Formats: sequence, structure tokens, C-alpha cells
Amino acid sequence: MRQTCKTGLRTPILAFGLGAVLLSLTALGGSQTVPEAQGRLIDFGQYHFGAVPDEFVYNATGARGPVLTAGHPFWRIYTDAFAPSPKFVLIQASTLEKPDHYPIALLREFQAADVRLGVFVKLMGGVDASAGLLWRAQDKDNYYAALASARTGQVSALVMKHGRPLALASAPCPIQVEFERMAPSPTHGWYLLEVAAQGSRHTIWFQGQKLLEVDDATLGGKGQVGLITHADTVALFDNFAVETPADKPLPPGPAPEFSAPPVMHVAALSITDASFKEEVSGRARGQLLNWTVSIEDSSDKPVPGAYVKTEVLCPDDSPLANQTGMTGSDGKVLFTLPLETTIPIGRYTVKVSSVRSGDFPDALYAPSANVTSAATFQVW
Repeated sequence: MRQTCKTGLRTPILAFGLGAVLLSLTALGGSQTVPEAQGRLIDFGQYHFGAVPDEFVYNATGARGPVLTAGHPFWRIYTDAFAPSPKFVLIQASTLEKPDHYPIALLREFQAADVRLGVFVKLMGGVDASAGLLWRAQDKDNYYAALASARTGQVSALVMKHGRPLALASAPCPIQVEFERMAPSPTHGWYLLEVAAQGSRHTIWFQGQKLLEVDDATLGGKGQVGLITHADTVALFDNFAVETPADKPLPPGPAPEFSAPPVMHVAALSITDASFKEEVSGRARGQLLNWTVSIEDSSDKPVPGAYVKTEVLCPDDSPLANQTGMTGSDGKVLFTLPLETTIPIGRYTVKVSSVRSGDFPDALYAPSANVTSAATFQVW
């Protein structure tokens, strides 16, 4: 931005896009007889867009507690056409940028010491951009976790003790934020993370490759399992699979269905106050400029995961700044720009210069006949 006025669970078979997606998990090894396993697979297909899945209890490690919106957690049902089980997935969308903040979703009515977990995860952004699995959770501040981070390019194992993370081990992994790539990856940003805990042994796989095997007995009893992100990370999850005992295969996930790319248009563009609710006609130099953009498809439904590029133009039409943001589950994206005290007084313009779908790079952007893609405001 500038201101001047002139992105054994050993052999999973993965094929994304129009191909089948199969989570095929082999046993960790051995032919010993084990009790009948109790397994669960949650693919979120039974929910509607924006719902809060009731299989989980939502909380956050750290003194601040969970971030809420209208009294509800930021864990919601989201859509992704390339998910392992299209199109509904789970998103964690709170963005509290604090290093001791770990949003968590704990599976209800399930506790185990020895357990096998698997989940597909897609990182959408954040300073740390890390997400993963947790197990043997005694409460919100005591558990084991495996986090895959696009910023460090590593999978890390940690034990959370009284809200303080203790690193156990880490290993490199090829994980990226899909929307920061120039072209789509073969998996469209989805990665498989898996964990098996047996006694003091904790084994972690990434994309079917064993990365870590850690021996730690800090937490030895039964506990809950679930999903976790760190700080301001926004991430998607799909096909969360749980199995006990830990050496029993996990159930497969269903194959995807094809979804057509959306035809998008700007449904609204507004200059607002700091709450992003009330429209304003202008701002004083030295204040924050706020604006919102709403993107809808040809059926006038919100388009989540769309990248919206906006430009702010000076009174003489020279560029003041440009910003790009991603729409949330409501199809809206919020922008903020500090107005420097040295910029000229006059009437400025905010306009949408491009709209791009995160799932479909070639999706069509059609300007609406009823809504302008630009708005003006006064700077005094």
C-alpha cells in the first residue's frame, strides 16, 4: 500500500479437482488382535452455510477466551468446491493476533488416551498461518497438539500445559497458503494431517509421510480430541476422522461433486464508520477510512472466498492506495486505510478494480447493472 497523490495413515490416496478424493488409511503395523474400534467421521455435509456445528464445544487457550460474533463462535460452515467432501467445510475465522491465543474446537462426548486422528486442513491466511489437531485435552489449557504452519514451513508437536505451549519437536513440510500462490496447487490448498497417540508415543504424518515420532508422558490420561488454530490464522477443515484404538484404520471420506464457477458481481460498496455499519460521507485527514464490499453470484447469493482488489484515488485521479481482501461467509470484505495528514483536501474515490474467486481463478466477474463499483467521499 502507498500514499502519494501523483495465501500409517501412511498411504492416503489424494486426487483433487474433478477426480475422486479418497482418504484410504492403512494400519500402523502389526497383526495383533485389538478390540472393536469406535470411529467417527465428520464431513460437515449435513449442515447449511453459516451454521455452527453442534458436534463440537468451542473455546480458546489463553487469557482472552474465545472470540465471538453476535454471541456465537467464529467456527462456522463454509463452502469450498475442492474440499475432500464438497462443498461444506468448517472454517475458523476469528483473527485475534495474539501469540498466546489458540482457538480450539473439542469433539463432544468423546474421550480417549490412545487415539488416531485425521483431518484435511486448508490455510487461508494469518500472520502465523498454522492449524491442526489436538488430543488428550483435559481442558482448554492442557492438551497435545500438532500444528502445520505455512509461515515456518513446518509441522510442530507441542504439549500445552496450563495455557503455555512447550515445543516437543518439529519437521519441515511443504504447506502453503493457497491464495498466496500465483497458480492453483494440485490439491487446491488441502493437506492431510494425521496423528496416532499410544501411551507416551505420539506419531504425526503429513500428506501420508511420517514426519515426527515423539515420546512424552506429560498427559497420560483420557482426554478430548479436536481442531486447533493459532493467533489470527483463518483455516478450513474437512473430513475430521477419529478412531480408537489407535492402530485401527480410519474410515474413508466420500468423493467430491463438481461445482460450477460462480459469475460474480459487486452487490454493494459503502464508505462506513469504524463499526462498518453506518455509512458516512467523508473523513478528516489523520482518521481511518473504512469501506465494505459485498460480492454475490448470479443468484444474488453471497460469494465466500473471493478476492476483491480495491483502489483509492485522489481528487486528481492519481492513486492513493490499493488493497486486496477476501470475502467471508457473508460475501463481505472489510477494508481500513489510515489517511495521512499530508494528503490533499478534496473528493476521493474508492473503486473495485477486480474480483477473483479463490476456488475458481477463471470465474467470471460481471459488473452489476444496478450497483456501481465505485463510491466517493470527502476528505477535510
